[in-house]
Amino acid sequence: MLFGTLQKKSGGQNQLFGEKVASLLKELQSDDSSVRQRAAEGLLRAETYDFKTKGVSEDDQREAALALVLRAKDEIAEVRAAVAYCLGCLGGQPIDSISVLSELIADKNDNVACNALWAAGEVKYRDSDVVRAIVERHQDKSRDIRFRVAWALAQLSLPNNDVHSAIDKLVRDRDSTVRMYAIEACSNCDHPRIQKLVKRALSDRAGEVRGAGCRAIGSNDLPWDRHKKRLLSLAKRDHHGVKLEAVHALITRWPVLTKNPDIRSWMLANTGYWWVEDALERQG
Repeated sequence: MLFGTLQKKSGGQNQLFGEKVASLLKELQSDDSSVRQRAAEGLLRAETYDFKTKGVSEDDQREAALALVLRAKDEIAEVRAAVAYCLGCLGGQPIDSISVLSELIADKNDNVACNALWAAGEVKYRDSDVVRAIVERHQDKSRDIRFRVAWALAQLSLPNNDVHSAIDKLVRDRDSTVRMYAIEACSNCDHPRIQKLVKRALSDRAGEVRGAGCRAIGSNDLPWDRHKKRLLSLAKRDHHGVKLEAVHALITRWPVLTKNPDIRSWMLANTGYWWVEDALERQG
């Protein structure tokens, strides 16, 4: 059986899946609500690596996920939140977890929905029902929900009109973390609209959003020549974090700019970054 097998396989002191998580997963199936509540609280404190020790096979993980699905409609919110979190940690093994995750994303409890959104991004579910459930929450009143929607979309990188529409709204969110993750979601999109959103990000009042805009340019193969001047300005005048991202984007898109005096000066002063050393070595 699942839980006994996991406990037998856990030989190392750090193999929490076998020693602790397996026990908590078993308790999550209890008829006693107080036991389930306690188990859920324990599982929500576990780390993702606690679920994936060497002694645990994919079959073990799949069986654990199937057991979790049975508790997806539990009346205790912490239990539903734990189900969502554990499905993300386990990799969402069974096909049943797809429909369950869609329901958990739509859950009225914010903590449940947040964990489900994290799981969807962590497992990179691109199922249409899951994506639809994510997009439907992009204008939620909860900031925690909105930034996890943006984060999940950034992990999924989907060329979907509904996704693009959601991103378009999220980059205008009043919360800077939401805007940052929304711009991160632009990194792998090839829709022409993305260039305008990134341009907006480069002038955002929040440094984390400007940095995300720089990263989007560095990782997206759309033509960015019109944004070069703004990047050069950020590389020269912004604070260190944004300057770093701007320089990285510039030398990624236009390697010859390693010879630009301002950029080269910054790079020579920051050779601790591997990509700086690599770029300097390539350019001589």
